[in-house]
Amino acid sequence: MFNSLIKLFFIIWMSVVMFGFAHVKAFAQSDMPSLIPAFGDQSSRLEAPKTETRKQLLFLTTIDFPPFNFVNDDKQLVGFHVDLVRALCDELNYQEICQIQALPWQELEQALTDKKGQAIISGIAMTGDTRAKFLFTNSYFQFPARFLIKKDNPNSIDELLSNKGNNEPLRIATLEGGAHQAYAKAYFKNEIHIAYGSRKRAMEALNKGEVMLYFDDGLSLARQLDDAKKLCDCEMRGAAYFSRQYFGSGLAIALAKGDLVLKTALDWALSRLQEKGVIQELYLRYFPIGIY
Repeated sequence: MFNSLIKLFFIIWMSVVMFGFAHVKAFAQSDMPSLIPAFGDQSSRLEAPKTETRKQLLFLTTIDFPPFNFVNDDKQLVGFHVDLVRALCDELNYQEICQIQALPWQELEQALTDKKGQAIISGIAMTGDTRAKFLFTNSYFQFPARFLIKKDNPNSIDELLSNKGNNEPLRIATLEGGAHQAYAKAYFKNEIHIAYGSRKRAMEALNKGEVMLYFDDGLSLARQLDDAKKLCDCEMRGAAYFSRQYFGSGLAIALAKGDLVLKTALDWALSRLQEKGVIQELYLRYFPIGIY
């Protein structure tokens, strides 16, 4: 009986989800600050894509990448990616042919290869291997590195990094063996770096004063702050750090190799959504603790 219920649940959420294409509220850039950076090439103006005959545009995703894509309490597939797909299809006037389907992560790439969908929007990293297999749109989201600091520390990050008035090197926490540890060692060379095996342990060290700062992925820090408010009375402070070499190229939509028509259309739509402030609005909706 229990196994049958589990199987029924998976059948429900794995099925194709058709959109109710309500218009996504857009803000002009002059109406609100640009809280999420524009990651595309802003120096080039993309032309509107030519009209094409397309019977279906099926986006493939997963359910286990919150807040980008997940199943809510009403068993509905929701998230930043789901609303972004809705907005893209609205911009391209593809409302009648757009769909989104959730699959297990390990099945996504093969499903696209087998033409069971036309696009993957679920955080596939842009690496040499994946670029050899797929075509990617322009990036619409990147993961910044941020500093975490105790709220009662009166100093700015720049002041601490400059080490003015301090007799001892600044102690910075990072995760053992991670990209942020490597970046910190490369760019914050005059500090003492202390690596920890978990984010919980690093936050505890920050709260106890064992370190002055904790340097890590901004999204992970935001989640940790939201989930463990009693663990550390801390906040993200200072600038966001970006590095393709250390932190990757961000998020983009993966397409079948050679599907330049769809790439052109989606790149244009992403640019339009950036200009209208739609992507910023979605960011505010799903990231109450800002990561930039």
